[in-house]
Amino acid sequence: MGKNSKSFNQIKSNHQSIEMANTKCSIISLPKIKVIPLPELIDHHEPFFGDIIRKISGVANVDRFDLIRLVKIKEKQKRKQNECWQFLQSSLKFIIILTIAMITIFSYFFFDPIINNAIESRLNLDENSQMINSWQQPSFPYTMKFYIFGLKNAADFLQGEQPILLEYGPFVYHVDTKRTITKWKSDTIQYTEQSFYHFDHNHSLPLDTELTVLNYPLLSALYMKSILGFLTPVVQNVVSNVIQSSGEKIIEQRQAADLLDGHRVKFFKNVQRLLKPMKALGIKFGPELENFDFEHYSFGFGPQNSGQKSELYEHFRHTENGHLFDGIYKVGGKRKLKDFRPPCNEMSGSSGIFFGMHLTAPEISFFSHSVCRKILVRYFVDVELFNSTYQSNRCYCLQSKLSKCQGWIDTSPCLGQLQVGSSFPHFYNSLRRQKTVIGLRPDYSKHIGYLDVEPNIGIPINGQIGIQFNMRISSIPIIGLQSIHNTLLPMFWAEQSNQIQSPMIYWLMIISLSFTYGKYFIFFIGTFITLIWFYQFFKRR
Repeated sequence: MGKNSKSFNQIKSNHQSIEMANTKCSIISLPKIKVIPLPELIDHHEPFFGDIIRKISGVANVDRFDLIRLVKIKEKQKRKQNECWQFLQSSLKFIIILTIAMITIFSYFFFDPIINNAIESRLNLDENSQMINSWQQPSFPYTMKFYIFGLKNAADFLQGEQPILLEYGPFVYHVDTKRTITKWKSDTIQYTEQSFYHFDHNHSLPLDTELTVLNYPLLSALYMKSILGFLTPVVQNVVSNVIQSSGEKIIEQRQAADLLDGHRVKFFKNVQRLLKPMKALGIKFGPELENFDFEHYSFGFGPQNSGQKSELYEHFRHTENGHLFDGIYKVGGKRKLKDFRPPCNEMSGSSGIFFGMHLTAPEISFFSHSVCRKILVRYFVDVELFNSTYQSNRCYCLQSKLSKCQGWIDTSPCLGQLQVGSSFPHFYNSLRRQKTVIGLRPDYSKHIGYLDVEPNIGIPINGQIGIQFNMRISSIPIIGLQSIHNTLLPMFWAEQSNQIQSPMIYWLMIISLSFTYGKYFIFFIGTFITLIWFYQFFKRR
């Protein structure tokens, strides 16, 4: 009897624990089943029926029988609750599977447009944009290499012989750029640009390297159209006397630093003194001569402009309506060059920073102010860039015959009317020009540049482009220049190279891979996860 009492109390305690647990942890409220205990009289006053119940249930005590019934009912309630939980879990898993599948499909079809909008929203020149600071002051410099031509037979050249050239270089500079915004407009931005040259001693010839060259500053003044048209016999004698009194010579020994960093010319100070009384007499000169700054003029091949502000540029701020972000709108307040015929007179297109997203065209181009034309690139620079026989190049010719323009372009419209022309280094791809000079060694791998552009984003990753600058020499009735043959004399050639540094290069690689494989990667991962959930869903069922 003691054991039965102990078992009864234990069952009753378990019953109370189950009841408390169900009260605290139940999430779904199930209907309470009211248990009606058997009437007490069955056990005490109806022994027959009591014996029957005890025999059927195997329980001697009616109260204990009621408790067992209650436990069974609770177990049934718990099974129903577990079934509800399983239904909720199955529904939740199904919703998760459906959501993953929908996200995968959505991502596959809309991944590219989302990435496009995200990138294009950053490629703009707005006051608070992420791009404006790096555009105004790029964090990585570009490199300029200068190769200067010296004259081996300078005296014979003045007497009409072919020039024999000697190449000196490289003279390497690293260039930092700073852009100063002067005016914001709704679609464009106006700014000036400064370039700061830093000489690299470790990878260059010494700047004190001496060369025999023509007096390019003097010649640049003498060959101005205004002065050439003004050279009457009387003026010829005056100019010759001014040259002699200034101590200037047509041929001179110069250090590389004088040619690169620029040097003053005494001749110009004397010319300024000469022009003042002539202006007082009412004698008028051409606009180039009228606006010429004789007092501060110095002549150099590029680094002499270090830190000086450029003329005013105006570029587009956004990619829209057919023009590109940072695309050229105006240079020096002008949209067209009056000297060239259409369409070569247009200053437009890319500035070389951005070429548009998702490039599919076989070639790209950008406008170079120093070359005074658009440069075509098919990964490598187009070797026919200076071929005047090509239909697209004919409108750049300013000479009386196309044959006279073969292998070069007159850049005087962009360089203040200086009698200078541009070409490939060593007159590459122009046999006509190569025959006029001795000592040139054209080399495709060295003299034809390239531009590596990430096609999805349209931003250059690295590039290298070389251009040669030549002075147009002709016979004029000035001491030392009477017998010289008309020719295009190479002065120097410059190679500009640039390469995006890390970590920028890694970001571009990630973006490029995202465009190429991003949606496929997301589709694969989404499908894989969906299949795993499907497997788990049906496995447990």
